[in-house]
Amino acid sequence: MAALANSHDRKTLFKLDDEFERFVKVSKEQTLKFPPLSLHQATIVERAATYFGLGFTTEPTLTSNPVLDIQQCTRIVNVFKTSETHMPILRFGDFCEKEVEPPKVVKIMKRPPKTDNQNHHQHHSNHSNHSNNNNSHN
Repeated sequence: MAALANSHDRKTLFKLDDEFERFVKVSKEQTLKFPPLSLHQATIVERAATYFGLGFTTEPTLTSNPVLDIQQCTRIVNVFKTSETHMPILRFGDFCEKEVEPPKVVKIMKRPPKTDNQNHHQHHSNHSNHSNNNNSHN
C-alpha cells in the first residue's frame, strides 16, 4: 500500500481498481494484457493483481523511445483469473480519499457603470479624434 502515498501511483491504483473490477465481474476473458510498462508500473500492477487474487506473468522486453533515441527496459504484464480471484471487501479507495479535482471557478468581471464625467470625456475624445482624422485628410 506504499503506492497510496504518491499521488501519481494512487491514481494508477484507482484506475487498476476499476479495471480489475470490470475484469473480475464482467469480462468473459481469462487474461488481461497490459502494454509495455516501466519496472515501477509493472510492480504496481502485479501487487494490485495479487490483492484481487489474480495471477500474473511478466515478460521483460525492450521498447524503443524515438524521442530519446534509446531502448528502454520494460515489462509486459499479463494478468489472469485464478480459483482465488475475488472482489476484495476493502478497495483501494477505502484506504484513502480519491482525489477529486476541484471545480473550476469562473469569474465574470463586470464593468462599473459609466458616470456622466466618463461619458462626457469619451464623447469629447471621440469628437476630437474625428476632427483630427478630418484634418489629416485635408
